[in-house]
Amino acid sequence: MPSALPRSLRFVASLIPAAAVLLAFVSVAGFVATRLGGGLGLGLGLLAGASLGLGLTLGYWVLVDLLNLRVLRRGAGLEDAAGGIVAFEGVVRVSGDALHAPFSGVPCAAYTYVVAASLQSGAGRGSRRRVLAQGFHLTDTHIDGTAHRLRLRALPDVEDGLRRNERGTTWGTQARALVASLEGAARAGEAERESRLLEARRGGFDSVHQDYCTGTLGAHLDGLVIDETTLPIGERVCVIGTYEPESRTLSGRLGRIGPNVMVYRGSADEVLARVGGETRGYTTAVLVLVGIAVLVLAFALATPAAG
Repeated sequence: MPSALPRSLRFVASLIPAAAVLLAFVSVAGFVATRLGGGLGLGLGLLAGASLGLGLTLGYWVLVDLLNLRVLRRGAGLEDAAGGIVAFEGVVRVSGDALHAPFSGVPCAAYTYVVAASLQSGAGRGSRRRVLAQGFHLTDTHIDGTAHRLRLRALPDVEDGLRRNERGTTWGTQARALVASLEGAARAGEAERESRLLEARRGGFDSVHQDYCTGTLGAHLDGLVIDETTLPIGERVCVIGTYEPESRTLSGRLGRIGPNVMVYRGSADEVLARVGGETRGYTTAVLVLVGIAVLVLAFALATPAAG
C-alpha cells in the first residue's frame, strides 16, 4: 500500500513533536536565565525548561492513551467502523512459523529491537547514543476475536508491558551474536531507517523483515543499551487501528496522534481499568511539571529584568 508522503517527509514529520519540546525547553530556559541573570537565573531557567519539556512529553503520551481509551469505550461494532479507527480484542495467532525475539527469545508474531552504544561526548558534554543495529519483523498474523478473525497488516507499536529495555550486562551476549549474524545486512542512516519503520507501521504488508547493521561492538559490552518489543503469540490483546472491511484486516492507513496501530495487553475491560488508572496518575504528574514551569515563569516576569 503506497504512502501519501515520501519516506524523507514522513521522517521529518515524525520529528515535529520532539522538535516542539526542544524549542519549548530552549525558549523557556533562555528567557528565565536572561530575565533573572546570574546563577539563580540559570538554575531556575533550567528547572522551568526541563519541567515544561518533561510535562509536554509525558502529556503527549497521556493524550495518546486517552484517545485510545476513548476508542475502546466507544465499543462500536466492525460494521459501524468500516474504514475507520476501531478497537478489536482477540488472541494473537500466526499462520506459519513463529518468530523468536532475538534477546528475550519470546515466540511472537512481531518484534522490534535497537542495539545502541552509550558514548561519552567529552568532558562536561554528557553522553550520546549511537545505534549499532536495528530491526523490525512481522510475520503473517491474525487476531482471533470472539466472532471475527482479522489479519494484522501493519507493524504495531506496543504498550510498555510488552517492551523491555536492558543493558549489555544482561543482553550483551545476545547482542554480540546478533550483530555477528548481521554482517551482510543493510547499512543506512537514521532518516532511512526510521522512514522504513514508519512505512511498516502504516502497513499494507502481510510480513515485514528488515535488519540494519550500522556499527561494530567493542570488547566491552557494559555500555550497550538494548530495546526490544514483542507481540507474543497466544496473548490476548486489544488492537487499535484502521479496519479495512474489504480485506478483513487491521492496518495503520489512517494517521492519528500517536502510533497508527497500537497494541495493549489484556481484554478491553482490563485495559480500561489498568491504563485508565495509569493515565490519571500521569495526568497529575503533567499538571505538577507544567505548574512548576508556570510558577518560575511568573516569578521571572514579576522580577525586574537583570541589568
